[in-house]
Amino acid sequence: MKSLNTLVILTSVISTSVFAGAYVENREAYNLASDQMEF
Repeated sequence: MKSLNTLVILTSVISTSVFAGAYVENREAYNLASDQMEF
């Protein structure tokens, strides 16, 4: 049971970091596109 809890916590932490990384990358790409649109 304890290993199951550890697995759930690990999974949620990993998915959260992946989601945050994708969000940051998308935001940077959007900012870059917006900067290029101004020219």
